[in-house]
Amino acid sequence: MIKSATNPGDIVLDPFCGCGTAIVAAERLGRKWIGIDITHITITTIKERLHKEFGLLLKPNKVTGEPFDLDGAVDLANRDKYQFQLWSLHLLGITSCKKGADGGVDGIHYFEDRVGKLKKCVASVKSGKVSVRDVRRGV
Repeated sequence: MIKSATNPGDIVLDPFCGCGTAIVAAERLGRKWIGIDITHITITTIKERLHKEFGLLLKPNKVTGEPFDLDGAVDLANRDKYQFQLWSLHLLGITSCKKGADGGVDGIHYFEDRVGKLKKCVASVKSGKVSVRDVRRGV
């Protein structure tokens, strides 16, 4: 679609980037591009994909709203706790989570231990006042 509708050097706008397929195609075809999305996990996914496929590193000033330090993380947590949760889980490599009542389980990561046995790690993301009985009293 991008190849047939644009020429090298043209600008491709993708206002709902998702996983960045249109942006990657535009980059591959020599088009300039603008990608827009609202979720921090999407932004991080696209940045990682562009770096992996093209060696591109987006500068922090080209991404608006993504935390780069503690102040940014606090700001995101105060603005949108669910996006903070998604962003935090993504930093841990955990993508499975659900919105709403979850009993304190925000994400689950499965992994193999040293002997190849499948194990489960449960993640609970908290910002500000901790609860779910203060993460089950540290147990």
